[in-house]
Amino acid sequence: MKRLFLLLSLVLVFSLNNVFAETAQEWLAEGKADITDKKYDAAITCFNNAITLEPLYTEAFYNRGIAYDDKGSTAKAVADYTKALYLDQTQATYFNARGNAYVKMANYDLAIADYTKAIKISPTLSEAYYNRGIAYKDKGDSTKVTADYTKAIADYTKAISLDATKAAYYNNRGNAYTKLKQYGQAIIDYTKAIALSPTFADAYINRGLAYFNTKDYVNSEADLNKARELSGTVPYMVNTAGGANIQKQDITGTTVTTSTTRKVKIIDPFSEEYKNMLKKKAAPANDTLSNTTSNATESSENTLDKLKAAVAEATNSSQLSNATVEGPKEEIKIFKSK
Repeated sequence: MKRLFLLLSLVLVFSLNNVFAETAQEWLAEGKADITDKKYDAAITCFNNAITLEPLYTEAFYNRGIAYDDKGSTAKAVADYTKALYLDQTQATYFNARGNAYVKMANYDLAIADYTKAIKISPTLSEAYYNRGIAYKDKGDSTKVTADYTKAIADYTKAISLDATKAAYYNNRGNAYTKLKQYGQAIIDYTKAIALSPTFADAYINRGLAYFNTKDYVNSEADLNKARELSGTVPYMVNTAGGANIQKQDITGTTVTTSTTRKVKIIDPFSEEYKNMLKKKAAPANDTLSNTTSNATESSENTLDKLKAAVAEATNSSQLSNATVEGPKEEIKIFKSK
């Protein structure tokens, strides 16, 4: 019995030594690995431990923000990005990340401001231009202001000039052209996106709809069929070759044969109707601003007070209390800088 007790005591001491031997940097590394493995709760625990050891550890706040962001806790992510930015405002990636979170919360002006700061710090960061383009495009969807689409195109174009290898850059510029009904330019961009990424189903859908809007029904059908082959779902596939018997494939996979003319309804993936269909399939939970307190213990009360004030300013109720996280948008691919 004594021998067993001694053995258990040694195991406990060994385990505790391993825990307390961890440095903040080691906890940070473990947390990053957990994010890669999509173990977000485990990652958050690691970053909490790092912050406990080093209460002003900027990278730990930033990476905990990424974990919250990827987990879907957008408001908590904003709070952590803000803490990181209070401690270090020289990192373009921090502003870029918070901008991404603001876009998810439909706070487009705040997002645009963050991306602009990121660009000022790092003028060659293509992702910041690309993401600002998304913010302008989404703002245009919300405000119906044509100028926002023009600004989106300018940012996508700059992003492409910095990195012409990203299919999503061309796809989203095509989307902005589509919003302006410049279908010829849109088709050129979607074609370039497909050349860069031949399995990019969204680009086929978007080009198919652009062809449809130019009354090129043969190419429209080919693209929508290709998208269905790649992803299994497209917004109403049209079989124009079927004459009077036209098949429609909806987002749920239901096929309906009708006896009608060739004027078949196609659901535009940019429309509210299509977004609502997607939301019904996977409606995300709204994030709130509750329980965003940090586990860190500040070594300086003055620094802690300023940090809290910075977070409060960035997440005040007038900006975020009514925010909702939108459903999936197939045309939007937000790149994160890590």
